[in-house]
Amino acid sequence: MKNVHVPPDYIPMRERTLTSIAIPGGRVEIKLLEAGRSRVHILADPGAFCPRSHVETAFPLGLLSEIAAAHGLGTCEDIARHEEQDYVRGKIATQINSCFESSAFAGKRLLDFGCGSGASSFSLAEILPQTEVVGVDLGAARILTARRIAQIPATAECAIRIVAVWV
Repeated sequence: MKNVHVPPDYIPMRERTLTSIAIPGGRVEIKLLEAGRSRVHILADPGAFCPRSHVETAFPLGLLSEIAAAHGLGTCEDIARHEEQDYVRGKIATQINSCFESSAFAGKRLLDFGCGSGASSFSLAEILPQTEVVGVDLGAARILTARRIAQIPATAECAIRIVAVWV
């Protein structure tokens, strides 16, 4: 049998492209995987900076399209902040727990200024369940994204603890 080289970015044919979205500096392709998951891939134009080129997610297609429109080349970076446990949540937990006991925040209100699409706010609400977390951002599109993510069943319990997100 002949050896076949498979490139590291090879995508099996069983995946099918759901949509391709033009963004400033490139394109976002969304491919359907198994079990309701999708792979998001940024195809950046030559010379364009893309902080992260791909991510897998359970976010619905409509939400992914909104994130792509709002975040452009930062789409995969933003999704990873929500979907990957250690990307934001683990770092925040380490930093908070190195300085304070979680009980020090019980019954208090914590402001997350510059919350973007809410990844840090959701993480804080999970780490500090007895704390009222208020996420604030000046970007209307990011706030709308945070509100949509709060409606996803996986974050619903967390979203209850985030009392306000506004522009």
